[in-house]
Amino acid sequence: GAAAYTYELAALGLVARRMVREGVPVRVGVVFLREPQPEPEWLSGTRGLEEAAGRLAGAARAVARGEASGEWDGREKAACQALHCGFAEHCHLAPRAC
Repeated sequence: GAAAYTYELAALGLVARRMVREGVPVRVGVVFLREPQPEPEWLSGTRGLEEAAGRLAGAARAVARGEASGEWDGREKAACQALHCGFAEHCHLAPRAC
């Protein structure tokens, strides 16, 4: 459901909020088009969105620090795999082929 896309939806929600006047309600959600009757699934509650946005900002800062210093704190491999993280090779080095 929509909870699996919390971070993507949080990012989109932040962008959408900055594109409209203050006070205009913003909802973010996802539609799974292969469902028999695709209906939007909305990310519920602004609190969850704010928490996700905070964690997303923290993760972005950590990536920027790691890129600048060349040192990575890393995450558990399962978490990186679940997120399809494009920086996983920095945290979970694969053995060299030669």
